[in-house]
Amino acid sequence: MTTTNQKDEIPPKIATAELFAQPEVQRRFKTVGPLPVNGHFVRIRSLSENEKSQWEAVSFGLAKNDSDKIARQTAANIRLFQLCLVDAEGNAFVTNEQRALMAKWDSADADYLYGEIAVLLGIRKSEIGSLEKNSERTPADN
Repeated sequence: MTTTNQKDEIPPKIATAELFAQPEVQRRFKTVGPLPVNGHFVRIRSLSENEKSQWEAVSFGLAKNDSDKIARQTAANIRLFQLCLVDAEGNAFVTNEQRALMAKWDSADADYLYGEIAVLLGIRKSEIGSLEKNSERTPADN
């Protein structure tokens, strides 16, 4: 971001409060692949800020104990796949029953898919590290 003391030129399209108040979710979609092992192409979608925040809270929020924390963080990628994998019409299609099957995917396919989703959502590795660190319990939490 550049700041000047001179009169700034106004870009052709500058946001207003009304634009941010619009309730419509603007989804972005992307077809990615082929997955390195199974060779399939998949379609992914973006999330709203609320959906992403809920995923972060469930995946990296304070846990009751270490085993709960490990289970939630282990399932974080699969939960993200469930939110972001969509069919040709843009509808999420991964059921809760299919989540167990996704845990058996080859890790190369899962890593590739996570990388593509992270780029679409703007998730940075440093952000995940911070979320994991912030999910650790302190003596005040006990």
